Amino acid sequence: MRTKLFFAIFLTFSSLYANTDFNPCSKTTLCLACEIPSGLTVSDLTGASATLSWNAVSGATKYTIEIEDEQNNPSTFHMEANVNGTSYAVTGLTNGVLYKFKVRTRCGSDKSDWSDWVFFTAGNGGGSGGGSGTCVVPTTLSAAVNGGSATLSWNKVSGATQYYIEVEDEQNVPSTFHLELAVQDSFYTVVGLQANVLYKFKVRTHCTGGQSDWSSWLFFNGNNGGGTGGGTGNCSTPGSTQVSNITGNTALLTWAAVPGVASYLLEIEREQAGAPWQITQMVSTNSFLLTGLSTSTKYKFKVRSNCGGGAHSDWTNWRKFKTAPSFNGTTGGSNLNSPITNREEGQSALATSLDLQVWPNPVQNSATVRLQNLSAEAAILRLYNLAGRIIETQHIQAESGTWEGILSLQNLPNGLYLLQTQNGVKSQTIKLIVNH
Repeated sequence: MRTKLFFAIFLTFSSLYANTDFNPCSKTTLCLACEIPSGLTVSDLTGASATLSWNAVSGATKYTIEIEDEQNNPSTFHMEANVNGTSYAVTGLTNGVLYKFKVRTRCGSDKSDWSDWVFFTAGNGGGSGGGSGTCVVPTTLSAAVNGGSATLSWNKVSGATQYYIEVEDEQNVPSTFHLELAVQDSFYTVVGLQANVLYKFKVRTHCTGGQSDWSSWLFFNGNNGGGTGGGTGNCSTPGSTQVSNITGNTALLTWAAVPGVASYLLEIEREQAGAPWQITQMVSTNSFLLTGLSTSTKYKFKVRSNCGGGAHSDWTNWRKFKTAPSFNGTTGGSNLNSPITNREEGQSALATSLDLQVWPNPVQNSATVRLQNLSAEAAILRLYNLAGRIIETQHIQAESGTWEGILSLQNLPNGLYLLQTQNGVKSQTIKLIVNH
């Protein structure tokens, strides 16, 4: 009998493993928002076509690409397409016209923010390429302040014909100081600055027939006159924003530390419809434990660095996340013998199929088990290891069509298990990964 049980479980597992790729973003697990695609490039450029590509994003189900011409307002060429791969061949371009494209990721029902625009010019027609390709955004912006002037500089971009810079003061709305001009070199000295006023500048590259997107703003202070000045230098935007330890009401927000910063400013918003909800928080470390959240709700956060002299970096891109779902009852207990039942008046126990859900999966220490569409017969939960041995058994007599309980796995070794439920003639088995 035991041999037959093992063989049945082995066949069940083999079928699941062979036909179902483990998807960390399935309905039984929590998924963070999609990452924004990076590494956008243009290749195989001709007068009428181009191949647009980007880096693959983990968990992506598809990508959405948007392309339009840049030199007409409104654009006379505009298209959007859903792409399963990481490249797209666009046709119907006009020779010598400046175009731009951006991409965002889709992960199931979720989607990322858009990438920055990448600009390109259709080539001179025919052949295997030509044209300017991608006009690279300048980097390594810096400001050396001396009294009422500042020398603004950035790295040289290969193929640049000139640069376009924009300078303005940051603390007045509207700005009382605004400057836009084209320069040939990778530096420019701006004059007429006021003492202790916060300024900012950005720059973009102009190539043959095209231009890059703008760089991020660099913030600097006008000093108090005399001497050699110095300014604040580059107040870098934090990188590697992450969300972890997500529950129904809390989440840990983290980002890469920026050397020399005085503090960080966080902005947190609720993504879903409803009454406005927003938090602005100053922190001194590169992490923040967010509390007081609502279950099954989408949120997003961004962060910027605050440097000496009142300067600050640009904001990061929004990082989106969703809190854990709401389960009725009071959780607790150390094993499946601590059930939590959900009673809904008038709920029907009849259903076409049994629904077994486990969250989170992979599991660190414990998981919530939810059964739906139960019939009046007693249900049985069994947890098997890969040797076919039963680790846990729970008999359930639900008074309604839904049952919930806590499964404690903290004493089990890491690995793959099978969780099976049987209710009358209906049954369902899912893979469960333990990863402490």
